[in-house]
Amino acid sequence: MDVWVTGLGVVSCLGPEWWSALLAGRPGLRVAQPFAQIPAYPLGLVGDRPAEWAVLLQEALHLALTDGGWCSPLENCGLVLGSSRGQQAQWEAWLAHGSVAPDAWLQGFPNWPAGRIAHALGITGPVTAVTTACTTGIWSVALAWEWLHLGLCERVVVALVETPITPMNLAGFGQMGALAATGVYPFDRARQGLALGEAAVVLLLERANSRPAGRVYGQVLGFGLGNDAQTMTTPGENPQPAMTAIHTCLHHAHLTATDCDLIHAHATGTRRNDGREARLIATLFPQDPWILSTKGATGHSLGAATGLATATTLMALHHQTLVPCVGLRDPEVPLNYAACGRPAEVETALVLGFGFGGQIGVLALGR
Repeated sequence: MDVWVTGLGVVSCLGPEWWSALLAGRPGLRVAQPFAQIPAYPLGLVGDRPAEWAVLLQEALHLALTDGGWCSPLENCGLVLGSSRGQQAQWEAWLAHGSVAPDAWLQGFPNWPAGRIAHALGITGPVTAVTTACTTGIWSVALAWEWLHLGLCERVVVALVETPITPMNLAGFGQMGALAATGVYPFDRARQGLALGEAAVVLLLERANSRPAGRVYGQVLGFGLGNDAQTMTTPGENPQPAMTAIHTCLHHAHLTATDCDLIHAHATGTRRNDGREARLIATLFPQDPWILSTKGATGHSLGAATGLATATTLMALHHQTLVPCVGLRDPEVPLNYAACGRPAEVETALVLGFGFGGQIGVLALGR
């Protein structure tokens, strides 16, 4: 049974023409200081000020539903809403003011907006919320894939959103020494760290025994999930859990490592994460697939990051075109990095995700 992605909507710091910006290698990051008490950092702001969670999500939903031609009520349809930090900005605002409305705390949990979206769109299938750090996007697509394979519904809306530019997040990542000072340079010898970026991504998945009549961006082939079970904030020293997740994904997708034409790496731009990920890829994929990384352009959108990576990879499959690894000039580990936007034959691709708590996610996509 095939699972196709037939619609998508993306909102990020790259603006409405996000795909064209990626192709041109134009970063959407800019140095900004939205909070007086926090130093200026490169940030992926959608607007002039930190965005509202619900506003980004509503815009991405509209774009995706219009793109896929889906109209409410969405009967026999499921919904997966994914976010790592959820409405943290609202919680911080409440704490700063020292008061919370009696029923307002309920709205801070992911299940509340998931239910509201389901009611607004007339979704009658399963509805849930997912929060698994930076692998949230992969987990959400994987869950939707399972629902469709089990026949619980005929289609699923996968909605991912993150507005991580808050005083607490900037202070926390700053204290960890994880924030970049001038820009994000994935896999580069001179990489400094990550930049927080806002994003909302909506993917429309549907169960199809034959090719749908409308546009198809690509096919979800399988997934692999795991945990390195070592630390809460840094990747573990042992590469075996990540290798196992990749092998599981390839097995689900009926692929081998040599079948993979493209890998969208997690590549946060931090010293330890990028080095370990690059060595992992070099070990498991000696055939030298194309390597993409987009965080140099969009920043790191945490729970929406692998959703943005999935959307980018689907566009690469659909258009048979690579986007460059923005910010990469002097690679530390020699891999087949895309240096510029260019045509390429791509049939199968992997999306890699690594998150706090040791989370590991791998998603296989096909043309």
